[in-house]
Amino acid sequence: MNRFNAALRLHKSTALFLLPLLLVLLLQTPAAVFAANWTVNTTSDSSDGSCNDGTCSLRDAILVAAPNDIIQLPAGTYTLSPALGSLQRGQIAGNCGSG
Repeated sequence: MNRFNAALRLHKSTALFLLPLLLVLLLQTPAAVFAANWTVNTTSDSSDGSCNDGTCSLRDAILVAAPNDIIQLPAGTYTLSPALGSLQRGQIAGNCGSG
């Protein structure tokens, strides 16, 4: 009977440790991450590093976009100036389509 009581105490102490730990882990919810949409609204090539100031050039949209972000590019002619630097391979990836 003594071994039974010792085993029962061990199971109770293990349960008292593991249940709160399990509860904390279950209540941890990961933060939702959503892709951002960047809309290019000028055909000029400028680079102020921001698309939040009312003007978003193609270069700025590419520079601020994170993986899985969407850059909406209206129809038009966009010429990137070499004076502002080149965009590195890997910075531009995606699908092109009408609309």
